[in-house]
Amino acid sequence: MVQSITTDNNEVVVETLPAAGETPAVSTDEFAASLSKIYQRLKHTKKLQAAMKEVEQDLLDLLGVRLFTIWQSVDNGKEIFASIKGGDPEDDDSVEIRVPLSTTSLAGYVALSQRALVVKDVTDSEELIDIHPRLQFDPSFSNAKGWNVKSQIVVPIKDEILLGVMQLINFEGDRDFTKTDLKGAMMVSQMLAKQFRASLQSTQGPFDYLVQKSKISSFELEDVQNKVGLYGGSVTRSLMEEYNIDADLIGKSLEYYYRVPYMKYDSSHILPFDLMENIGTSYLLSNLWLPVAGDKQEAVILIDDPSDHQRIMEIQGVVNARNYVFRVGLPEHIIQYLRGEDEGDAPGGDLGEVGFDGGDAGARDEGRWQSVPVRHQARSVRGAGETLRALLRRRRGDLPRAGRVREGVLGLLGPARADAEGCGPAGAPRPDQRRGRRGEIFVSVLTISRSNLKTAGRRPGAWGPDL
Repeated sequence: MVQSITTDNNEVVVETLPAAGETPAVSTDEFAASLSKIYQRLKHTKKLQAAMKEVEQDLLDLLGVRLFTIWQSVDNGKEIFASIKGGDPEDDDSVEIRVPLSTTSLAGYVALSQRALVVKDVTDSEELIDIHPRLQFDPSFSNAKGWNVKSQIVVPIKDEILLGVMQLINFEGDRDFTKTDLKGAMMVSQMLAKQFRASLQSTQGPFDYLVQKSKISSFELEDVQNKVGLYGGSVTRSLMEEYNIDADLIGKSLEYYYRVPYMKYDSSHILPFDLMENIGTSYLLSNLWLPVAGDKQEAVILIDDPSDHQRIMEIQGVVNARNYVFRVGLPEHIIQYLRGEDEGDAPGGDLGEVGFDGGDAGARDEGRWQSVPVRHQARSVRGAGETLRALLRRRRGDLPRAGRVREGVLGLLGPARADAEGCGPAGAPRPDQRRGRRGEIFVSVLTISRSNLKTAGRRPGAWGPDL
């Protein structure tokens, strides 16, 4: 059995935390008081690793664990490294351990998904498969140490962005971790997030670097963000058009904040066909990400917000690669890649044309298929239906203009003219409905004539994979 917890706005309610024995021994107030003392000792330190060594035993006792490893995110967008290890008197600090953002290890999976986990027995392959089919536990390191590792808690260390991962470990014969332990671990991870943020000296917002460089005032930036929230569009486009801020400077600001390398638009760059062949372009346009390099072993993903863990998990479900590397990009540049526009073209077209109607994640979420995981959407809705469905995804009750729908149909059918073949709104032959199945629910995704169903069916790759 796998237990997980998701926290909103970094708020965690802590219950009693059991000690390393079989019965709970630490009350909520005692836990909070002990953690506060540890935080005060770390608060003003300039050398976090050295300070953590001083409070190592206090943390082990407070959390009731044999070992802990604190992983720190690397600003290359692809991995985490073990920066602090507790509970091992024979630890060799000279050996650096790095783990990719991956679905194949517990620490890598939590860094990728930003989802906290409790695993009762890491040697139970069925329990790991319940989390993800690729997830495994490699016992080689623990066996070399003579450790019989069993139960683990793994939690992300984050505020607005991922800063690291904390991994708690107990051995065979120790008590299994519970969700109550997880709540305490989340409190510790939030304390560490404050320390990581201070030590990394990253900016406090995606565009703070622009304010620091006097390209825009904080008041003007807030005004831009408010307008985008009210009227739609993108902050980056407004900064380029209204304040004449260079795209690469905006990208540098995003890079400093997200701690992920910036990737600009390059008209000569060739996108990886093998990773994109079963993904609808309109879906990618609406969700503002795309594979830009790599293969199923390691996929490189360009995205406008690498901290959006919901989209990251959607990406994992759609691309289904082993490891992931992330790059941050401007929404306008992502659209240019997908539309194949030259650098001299408009900065990326109207984001409203692709269903992006707001500057925040909440606005974009309204346009998503919230009820069904994307991995099922990509597999259960055939390619043609997905293309048109993506065009139609907008705020509920706000249907796109007929011209946009017809443009999508034309793109689907290639040379066949939609109006000539009966896809036009007037005088069309009796249509058939092409339906995609999700579980036991049938959803109408496209309405075109019988003749056009045959036309589209003859085109190689016109439909996605079978159900």
